Amino acid sequence: MNKSVLTSFLWIPLQMGLLVPGFQAMAQLVPSSMETASTDVCSQFVPTEVIVDGQRTMRYQVTNGEQLRCLPDQPYAPWTVSKDSWSIQDEASWQNFVYTIGKAIERGQCSTVDSCLVSSINPYRDQMDIQAIHFADCADFPMYLRAYFAFKNQLPFSMGSTIQANPPTSDQMLEINQKVAQAQKRYDSFFAMGSPGGEEERLKRLDDLQKLVQQQQDMSNPKDLRYTKNGNFFNSRINVPSTNGVRRDFFQIVRMINDQISSGSYRMLLTAPGQVLPDFYSPVINRQGIQRGTVVYKPTGHLSIVYDITDNGEIHLIDAHPDNSVTKLTYSKEYMRSLPSHGAGFKNWRPFRLNDIRRDYQGNILMARPVFDQDNDIPTFSLEQYFGNADVTNSNANNAKWIAAGRSMDWYDYVQVRLAKEGYRQDILAQFKSDLDALCGDLKGRATAVQTAVAAGIQR
Repeated sequence: MNKSVLTSFLWIPLQMGLLVPGFQAMAQLVPSSMETASTDVCSQFVPTEVIVDGQRTMRYQVTNGEQLRCLPDQPYAPWTVSKDSWSIQDEASWQNFVYTIGKAIERGQCSTVDSCLVSSINPYRDQMDIQAIHFADCADFPMYLRAYFAFKNQLPFSMGSTIQANPPTSDQMLEINQKVAQAQKRYDSFFAMGSPGGEEERLKRLDDLQKLVQQQQDMSNPKDLRYTKNGNFFNSRINVPSTNGVRRDFFQIVRMINDQISSGSYRMLLTAPGQVLPDFYSPVINRQGIQRGTVVYKPTGHLSIVYDITDNGEIHLIDAHPDNSVTKLTYSKEYMRSLPSHGAGFKNWRPFRLNDIRRDYQGNILMARPVFDQDNDIPTFSLEQYFGNADVTNSNANNAKWIAAGRSMDWYDYVQVRLAKEGYRQDILAQFKSDLDALCGDLKGRATAVQTAVAAGIQR
C-alpha cells in the first residue's frame, strides 16, 4: 500500500476529569516538538474531538507524513524478551487478542488502528499506548499486531526485510523476447511496405513495441515488488532480540515495519535452498490450520487477518487502510486464486525458536539466533490451497481439484465445508442473510476505502 498518507491521533483531554495519568507531561511535549517542524504544516495542525471509551477527548489527527513532525516522539519502549519461543498458550493468547480487536471493530467500538489500541477494549493497553501513536496500513497491519503482541508478552519476534524478486524462468524470457522481436519486425515492416495506414498505424505499432519492451524490462528488473510475476524472497531478517546484542525498542521496530513491509513482503511461498525463509507457511484447510490470527493475502496487494470462524465455516476478517482506518469483511471470491509463486491465500506465522542465547543477570535474553521450522517440519503445512487435494501428485495449479464430504466442489465451497463444525446443518435462509450482510459489509468497507483514497489523492 502507499505509505505517503498516515492517519492517527494523539489525545488531548477536553476536561481535566478525562485526563489519563501521565497526559499532562505528554501534552507539554507538543509545543516543543511542533517548534521543530515546518511552520506551514504545524500552524494548521489542530486537535480534533474524538470519542474513546465513551469519553470526549481532543486528539491530533495525522493525515499526511509531514504532520508526524508536529507530534511528540514515541515513548521509550525497550523490548524485553524472556522466552525463547512462542508456546501453545502464547499462540492461543495471540488468537484471543486478534478476536478481541476484531469483535471491537465489528461492533463499531473502534475505527482506526490507533483507537483500537488506546481503547480499554485492548487487554494490553497501558500508559505507553496512551502516549503513543499507532499506525498501520493494510500490509503493516498483520505485522504490527504480531509485533505489538510479542512486545507486550516479552516474546521474540522476527520479520523478513529487503525483498527481491524471483528471476524470470528461461521459458518466460524466451516468450517475451520472441514477442519483442515480432513487434520490432512488424514496426520495421511499416516503412518497408511504404507506410500503409499512415501516421496513425505507425504510432499504433510503435506503442505495441514499447509496451512489450517495458514488459521485458519489468520482467528482468521489476520496479514494483508488490506485483512481481514470480513472487519475491527476503535477503535478510530483523530480529528481536538481535543477533549482535543491540537492544531493541518497540517503536524502532514499528518504524522498520512502516518503512520496509509492503504487500510484496507476503508475495512468496517456497524458497530456494539457502534463501531466507518466508515469515509464513501455507496451512492445511481445516480448523487446525485456519485459525484466528491467520493472515490472508490477496494477490492484488491487500492483506487481512482472520478474527473469527463461524460454525458454518464462514471466515470473518479485519483489515487496515492507508488512512489508518480498520474494517471488517468476510472471506469470499474477492480473494482470488493466483500463481502459487505469489503465495496468495491463507498464511500462518512460521514457528521459530532462539538458539545461542545470551542472558542478562535478570534472565532476560540479550542476544540470540532465530532458527525457523522448515515447511515439512510443520504439522499443519499443506499446499492444497494451490494444487488441490484430489491428486497428491498434481503440481499444476490449473488442474487443482478439491473434494470434501465425498463430492467435488470449487475452492470457496471447499474452504467453507472444511471449516464448518462437524455435524453442522446448513440453514439456507440464515446463510442467505449472512451472505447478504457480508456483501453489504464488504461494499461499505470498500466505499470507505475508496472515499478515503480519493480525499487523500492516493488514487493519483
